[in-house]
Amino acid sequence: MTAADLKAMLRRHHAPVRSIPKWVYMEEIRRNVSYDAGRTLDAMAICMWSSKKHAIHGYEIKVSRKDFKRELADPDKAGVFYQWVDRFYLVTPPDLVKPEELPPYWGLLEASPTGRFLLTKRQARTIGQSVISIEERERLVCMLRGAVRC
Repeated sequence: MTAADLKAMLRRHHAPVRSIPKWVYMEEIRRNVSYDAGRTLDAMAICMWSSKKHAIHGYEIKVSRKDFKRELADPDKAGVFYQWVDRFYLVTPPDLVKPEELPPYWGLLEASPTGRFLLTKRQARTIGQSVISIEERERLVCMLRGAVRC
């Protein structure tokens, strides 16, 4: 299973099922706009529904144990995005990671054995470090709705 396979599953996981999508899904989110952004988050999804307080989820894809171990050894890699997201998930092929190996606040989405969808193996806990206020989220959602034409 490749990172591209897992990204395709994440896209389907956040695909709209109504005329107004619940999530806007984005890939390869850079830490800043400069040429040398330093860090990149594999994917991010922003909830378009006010009732869910426009939750923001971050995703890091890992397809090998070695890559997973590197992620754990460098906590700042994911940590630079904690101020942007409410919840953080690792996305993996089946049986790559045991939930108990993850930091306490990380969630785990695992590809199903058929590779057609993602299974929540562990729900992520709210990180609680987001600097994006509800007012800023509402403005962002207004812009995103225009961009996705819903």
